[in-house]
Amino acid sequence: MIILAGASVRPITHSAAQSGFETLAIDFFGDLDCCGEVVTPHDHGLPPSTGSLLEIARGIDCSGLIYGAGPENHGPALQHWEERGLLLGNGPSTLAHARDPYLLRETLGQIGVEMPEFHSAEKPLVPGNRLLKPLFRGGGHGIIKLPECTTKARRVLSKLERPERYIVQEQLEGTPGSVTFLADGRRALVVGTSAQLTQGERSSFSYLGNIVPLPQPYPAFWGGMAKIASHLTAAFGLKGLGTLDFILAPSSVMVLELNPRWSGSVELIESWLGQSLFQAHLEACAGKLPDPAKWEKMISERPVRFYSKKIIYARTSFIVRNYYGGWQPLYDRGIRDIPKPGCQTREGEPICTVLAQGASEEECYFLLNKKETWVRKFYEQSEGR
Repeated sequence: MIILAGASVRPITHSAAQSGFETLAIDFFGDLDCCGEVVTPHDHGLPPSTGSLLEIARGIDCSGLIYGAGPENHGPALQHWEERGLLLGNGPSTLAHARDPYLLRETLGQIGVEMPEFHSAEKPLVPGNRLLKPLFRGGGHGIIKLPECTTKARRVLSKLERPERYIVQEQLEGTPGSVTFLADGRRALVVGTSAQLTQGERSSFSYLGNIVPLPQPYPAFWGGMAKIASHLTAAFGLKGLGTLDFILAPSSVMVLELNPRWSGSVELIESWLGQSLFQAHLEACAGKLPDPAKWEKMISERPVRFYSKKIIYARTSFIVRNYYGGWQPLYDRGIRDIPKPGCQTREGEPICTVLAQGASEEECYFLLNKKETWVRKFYEQSEGR
């Protein structure tokens, strides 16, 4: 049995089930549509923190642990798994180097790739459109836009308890996207790209969703992203699935950050590919990549089809209603991360995820928005509120 630990690991449970693996999921929600056994910190009388996830995992006999968003911020806890030879992903040392924005900038500079201008929150503020980004986070949580007024922005920075744990980064215009790759410690193989959703009512930079694939903006795009992924893999010794976030300019990309773990866009890439990446992740962690020629041929033969997801965040607080007739009808509608009846959902927290596919990005947006309307009516306007 393999343990899957993260803030929300439902997509990884589906990938594992498709590949025939038995898993135990440990996340914050314990959603009804997780495959296999699932537990939450609440089940163990613990607070909903990523540290609690790894605390629960430590007492369970298993054949390995894969982490999603969250646990990468807990190096000492992951060290326990690496020392036992059971960590199926990047270890604490690799994470510390790969997630260091200063080292990432230096490493990318070796091949002429740039990041938006940034500096430590401890240093004097550079005026302009700026974002304040915590160094230890996941899913975009904690990122805020600083006031354009320099005086007000300095006031925000002065209230930080530990400014050394933040950077101030230039906010660029452009299309946000990501590239996902498999790494074996030396080489990388790009498996898919995505555009990140940015529209909607959200007031933060929390992860909202993706559309897969990202249409190739210029002829050298795919090869350029493969070069970057391979360079970072060799420099940091990356293993397994990883995702690189960027801002797309007309003829180049500006790298934002590297997430050397399973990411939220993977389930859409799997749908686009028509296969699970779970086995490939395990093999990459063991030092084996798929044959590049066969992989590129398979990708080139994929039909033109787009796959998308959107996280629906609550606009009000409510208690999840009972599913009279069961939750399967919601699943059949393309609803995922289906919450348990009776659980409290507060304003700003995720309700669930909606999936849609179509012949164009525009069709995906239309279907996602239509499903969002239905979800809000079902949950936020129900008698269970």
